[in-house]
Amino acid sequence: MKFSTPIVCDDIRREVGNKRSLIGVYSDRIIFNPSITAKNFPMQMQLGVYLIGEWEDLDKPMESFDCNIYISDPAGKAANKNIFLLKGRVQDKGNPIIIFDFVFRCDIPYVGRLKMLLRVFNDSDEIGRWDNNLIDLVFQEPASKH
Repeated sequence: MKFSTPIVCDDIRREVGNKRSLIGVYSDRIIFNPSITAKNFPMQMQLGVYLIGEWEDLDKPMESFDCNIYISDPAGKAANKNIFLLKGRVQDKGNPIIIFDFVFRCDIPYVGRLKMLLRVFNDSDEIGRWDNNLIDLVFQEPASKH
């Protein structure tokens, strides 16, 4: 299975004509302003993820999936922490293109790297897996004084 680059945003809205609007799209990281410190965590956030997958083996169609969003500490001081789990059925099993888009609320325990593990199944057999980085969560560096 091939995947596009995931897009992380604040919200995803469905519109007339099967269109989607991605609101508040982030680039490579979410930067917390200087007033946010480690004392503010855990912090509740709403995030959206948009990802397109292309299935290559049509003899084994995708029937279901599970998606786990978790955070890892780049310094390795804290254990990975699951923050969101989604399970679902594939609606159009014969279509090789599938769009994964969802919005979720979660408690972010610390700054780090959001990652996503997406697995697809045919019956109960895992037939595809994608484990990748979504976005980094970082504190804004204080302005240097000259």
